[in-house]
Amino acid sequence: MNLPWTVKYRPKSLSDVAGNKAAIQQILDWLDAWTKGQPKKKALLLHGPPGTGKTVSVEAVANERGLDLVEINASDKRNREALERTVGAATRQSDLFGRHRLTLIDEVDGINLSEDRGAVDTMVKLIEETQTPVILTANDPWDPKIGPIRNATLMIEYKRLGLRDTIPYLRRIAQREGVEVDEQALRLIVDRNE
Repeated sequence: MNLPWTVKYRPKSLSDVAGNKAAIQQILDWLDAWTKGQPKKKALLLHGPPGTGKTVSVEAVANERGLDLVEINASDKRNREALERTVGAATRQSDLFGRHRLTLIDEVDGINLSEDRGAVDTMVKLIEETQTPVILTANDPWDPKIGPIRNATLMIEYKRLGLRDTIPYLRRIAQREGVEVDEQALRLIVDRNE
């Protein structure tokens, strides 16, 4: 079966994640604070443009640290009841095998206030009551509807990836696939896809 390269080469470890090393280190430091008790801010809000590695960083951290990752995506129903059922349970317990849990709520700025009624207030309440780490992502952290979430979290910025981060990453993929690619073609791919 031929997998799309975005799936086939999705980072599984932090060493595979291109760029934003300072942001990733902040996540690791915050998780380390959880091992000493609850940090001052019990949730992170990773924010930045799409494609900068917010979600994949969390997945790689969970994989490397052996954490049970509970992920709620933008396409999932996120009203009060759905969040209480999925996120609420996840933030109060570890998994069946005793592994520590990490909850990821992706694209919180995509909340639709009419369809996802009560979602923002519920997320803030869950953050206040959580016994396990919670990480949220947003492309636009300044969206007024998520102001209460922003205030309840430690914000970590992800920056758009530059040529220095992306060209070597793309070159490695091409080499693994046995494809010879001109340096200018790689630059064009990066420029066209921001």
